Amino acid sequence: DNTLLSSDLSISEENLRAIRAASEKGVKIIICTGRGVFSVKHIAAQFGIDWDNCYIICLNGGAIYKGYPPVLIKERLFESRSAGIVYETAKKHGVDIQIYRNDKLIIEKVTERIQMYIDKLKADYEVVGDISSYDGQISKILLNGDHNELIKIQKELKNQIAGKMNCFFSSDTFLEFTSEGTTKGEAMKYLAEQLGIDINETIAIGDSFNDMSMIKTAGLGVAVRNAVQP
Repeated sequence: DNTLLSSDLSISEENLRAIRAASEKGVKIIICTGRGVFSVKHIAAQFGIDWDNCYIICLNGGAIYKGYPPVLIKERLFESRSAGIVYETAKKHGVDIQIYRNDKLIIEKVTERIQMYIDKLKADYEVVGDISSYDGQISKILLNGDHNELIKIQKELKNQIAGKMNCFFSSDTFLEFTSEGTTKGEAMKYLAEQLGIDINETIAIGDSFNDMSMIKTAGLGVAVRNAVQP
């Protein structure tokens, strides 16, 4: 959010002009986000570009859509039941659990933190009884809570999920998990290959830990001024 969107979630006119100018020159504009597509649609609608050859990467590489309105062309899923250790650890530390499938957020209950998330991202959601017994495939897990508790969870799970899942912060209060190999960088590389574009002819712009993979993958990687120090 802090890469393209201002603190009030708007896109500056200067950035919109630049996006449109690039698109008119034939550059493929790609929104690449940790968000689900449900909360990207109203952002994409503001671009005012020809979406025929443009794409949206969502859920930190878990889903790739073509055009606007977005059409799903690729998805990276994993079994929710395989993440039991993540759910168990999250509950022990008192943070909220949000899982993602299709265009929907799946939660156990609407807490104050989750309500803020739903309101901000205009998320469609489903409430289930016990998230640890949710039987199905999901795109990602987001733990929503106090930064210090999330750091403890990340350290505690590091060895247990190694080689099975990716774990990274997308903001101070969001710790996210995707299947091994699912990153923004991987999705960017896949898309470039599908489009016949040399990876050296790509630019990635980001601000947080979940952007590092694409910044490293791109021919030109850019961290904006308010990016995390690493």
